[in-house]
Amino acid sequence: MTHLLYSISIILFAGILCNEIAKRLHLPAIIGYLIAGILIGPSFLNWINSSILLELETFVSMALAFISFSVGSEFKLKFIKKMGIKPLVITLISSFFTFFIVTGLLVLVNANFSLALILGAIASSTAPPAIMMIIKEYKARGPLTDMMLSVIAIGDVVSILLFGFAFAFAQNETHLTSDLFVWIEPFREIILSLLIGSILGLLLGRCERLIKSDMEMAICIIAFLFLMMGVCEYLNISSLLVAIIMGFAFVNTTPNKVIHKIIHLTDILTPPLFILFFILSGASLDFTLLPEIGLYGIIFIFARTIGKIIGTSMGAKTMKCDRTITKYLGPSLLSQTGIAIGLALVAAEALPKDGQELQAIVVASSVLFDMASPFLVRFCLRRANEIGNEKKQKWFKRA
Repeated sequence: MTHLLYSISIILFAGILCNEIAKRLHLPAIIGYLIAGILIGPSFLNWINSSILLELETFVSMALAFISFSVGSEFKLKFIKKMGIKPLVITLISSFFTFFIVTGLLVLVNANFSLALILGAIASSTAPPAIMMIIKEYKARGPLTDMMLSVIAIGDVVSILLFGFAFAFAQNETHLTSDLFVWIEPFREIILSLLIGSILGLLLGRCERLIKSDMEMAICIIAFLFLMMGVCEYLNISSLLVAIIMGFAFVNTTPNKVIHKIIHLTDILTPPLFILFFILSGASLDFTLLPEIGLYGIIFIFARTIGKIIGTSMGAKTMKCDRTITKYLGPSLLSQTGIAIGLALVAAEALPKDGQELQAIVVASSVLFDMASPFLVRFCLRRANEIGNEKKQKWFKRA
């Protein structure tokens, strides 16, 4: 226990130091946290070794839950009516275009078809944490920001479905199972996520009637998110999707006064978790895998980048979005760490021969995407003139 507390203190102090350096260099805070993680992680100083990273996975999961809850809480029905079906169509075109181009190019270079399918499905996903942190840090608001939030939320659902079918095909091809159940598993996960997220979001909003103090409400939020994570682990479903739905259900069934109070409390609770998440993400990036990704890895990185940018642009043009969204939405959606690495770990079970290579490709590509993504998101928001204030929020100043 002592070594774990010691490790957390190292993480937080490293975050403070690297965040200050990042601010002086006019870099996004997330870059400071990622660099801090890389420096103290196994790849360099090894102050936080692999066994400690495993012990701290709960903090990573909780940070993802808070971030996903925040994403879901952005979607009031009024906001959805304003956005219309544009985010859905853009997400579908972008996800499927990325899926097909990654899968197709890998098949052309004689990759195993199951491996190509699974990498294509993983490529379609976008990780919300980096995008959310840049949006919060720079207080971004506007059409591009709204579209980003909408697309990453819907994208989780599409990615889970695509991955579910690719995983089912791989299991059948490798004869691990021929059960019809594996083909309906993606729909089971979506339905359970909708049900659990809706119930927990509704109950969280109703807790305000019984709880009066802010401290008790903060404890209630943490308790609900831990409950959600526990239920998801027991049922073997994505906690990210459930948290998004939970935030959506909460924000649309709760009085505005209560919403503002809970969102305010969530903003107070999340900074230390954000710092832990990104530093641990940086520490988990294994640079030794970069030389090992080979041809398949290079094609994955190239095809995913092209697929996201061109596919998103095609979707935006199809829906006649303004030029800013058409031009800058795609490059904003390249962040990968989170759901992609989780899916790769699951998929490795279905590909005994290619599982190690699959994980190496996804983890190694995450190094590149995660270092580039904060700069790309900030650049796109700046070009769209949606950065509200170049000064950091108070909690980033204190970080």
